[in-house]
Amino acid sequence: MENKKHIFVYLSLTLIAFLCFFSYGNSLNGKFIWDDNFMIVNNNFIKNWQGITKILTKDIGYGVGQKVGFFRPLQLLTYMMDYSIWKLNPIGYHLTNIFLHILVGYAVFWLLNILYKNIFISLAASLFFIVCPAGVEAVAYIAGRADILATLFILLSFIFYLKYIYSHKINFYIIMLIAFIFALLSRENSLVFPLLLLSYHWIFKKRLDFKSIAPFVLVIALYSMSRIFFIQVYPVKTTTTLFQRIPGFFYALCNYINLLIFPHDLHMEYGMKLFHFSNPIAITGIVLLSVSIAIIFMVKETNKIIAFSLTWFIVGFLPMSNLYPINAYMAEHWLYLPSIGFFSVLAYLAYLLFKKNKIVSVILVLSLTYFYSVLTIKQNNYWQEPISFFKRTLHYAPDSYNVYINMAVAYTDLGQTKEAIAAYKQAIEIAPKKAKAYSNLGGLYAKIGNNQEAERFIKKAIELDPNYISAYLNLATIYMNTGKIEEAITAYKQVAKIEPGNAKAYYSLGEISKNGGSVWNSGAGH
Repeated sequence: MENKKHIFVYLSLTLIAFLCFFSYGNSLNGKFIWDDNFMIVNNNFIKNWQGITKILTKDIGYGVGQKVGFFRPLQLLTYMMDYSIWKLNPIGYHLTNIFLHILVGYAVFWLLNILYKNIFISLAASLFFIVCPAGVEAVAYIAGRADILATLFILLSFIFYLKYIYSHKINFYIIMLIAFIFALLSRENSLVFPLLLLSYHWIFKKRLDFKSIAPFVLVIALYSMSRIFFIQVYPVKTTTTLFQRIPGFFYALCNYINLLIFPHDLHMEYGMKLFHFSNPIAITGIVLLSVSIAIIFMVKETNKIIAFSLTWFIVGFLPMSNLYPINAYMAEHWLYLPSIGFFSVLAYLAYLLFKKNKIVSVILVLSLTYFYSVLTIKQNNYWQEPISFFKRTLHYAPDSYNVYINMAVAYTDLGQTKEAIAAYKQAIEIAPKKAKAYSNLGGLYAKIGNNQEAERFIKKAIELDPNYISAYLNLATIYMNTGKIEEAITAYKQVAKIEPGNAKAYYSLGEISKNGGSVWNSGAGH
């Protein structure tokens, strides 16, 4: 009997891997898109092992002179390893994402089997998860790797926590803690993990030992303080209030459930929108959440699978709910972690049918898996080529500043300068008070030799954001190209003043000094 169980486990793991490659094989043809450019293509820190210290101590955008408010060193370290093998061939990066996704599928199977001791539910939930079209934004998008890494380490930490409380072996506890630290260093939503543990203790009625939880509290405290005081990654600035954002939480919840059941019109860039409590979709979200919570309390004594699976979905969704301000009201890749709970419920319902009619249940599970796989393969095509990607995204988000900015970058890479300029100007028209489009457009004008227009746009960017490092670097480049060395020195010094230790600024100042320029007695002070 034990032998048959092992064989079934091996077959399950093989099926998970096969379906993952079947569903995501065509994503290997995808090029670098959107944030892939600043995280990989233009990020010098991942291209040299000496950049490790910067990766471990700086904002994720530091390698390209940007501050984006995220600290995810483990994600960048995986890109560094990819670059050491593949350089700038995107196939290798996509292949890594696929392998990591398979590992997450294995971890889902492992965890659910420990929790529910039911291989059918574990396998069905893993298959649904591994081929779900809503996961494309995390797997086919190279920069979506943060979600995969965080989820993988959250699952591993949970698995070894369970192993520890059952056996009290200290090596399991050490692995659990290391996995949690890795999760935090992959993505900020990993902070939700202790809530998942508390939910487990509450629903499964396991005695909570404070000594087991205390290290998590300590790690979170050290992580939070390090981000603020040493790494200097601060909370997102917002002009909205909690009350204004709450309807969006319910609106997104309803949409997420809809996308998991009927995956259609999947796309990037939902944006930062506000909704009213009277919105029908927001009202539906309120009803769905209320019913889910009611079910949890009603069945937690009699059906721990349903209770914990629903709790996992709700708790996993909380970090990206925009109750605490983030940069959008929803995004498909934020479903990656909470969807495990949703598919666990679906797998449990399939198991109830399995007990009555095995053939029908298996056919339904395989049919849904195949249906999801076909939609995933189709959705991967969305991520193949940058220009078509951005054009399709504009269909859903026609007034997206970010889409036009990134489309302009894609056109620039293709040498289509006229189209790139038009895209930047469209971005400026949408958001005339944002500095990035002005700075980038100025940099493009400089590239084609129109220094007068270049300087005009870059100075406008600096006027809008006096601390915008990229604008000063672009301005310094223009001054160097036009022989205005003193002005270039002043611009580089301004960068060093805003961000002491900026590698590019000091390197450029060093080069000017080496070539006979009077650096330290010119322009602005240190």
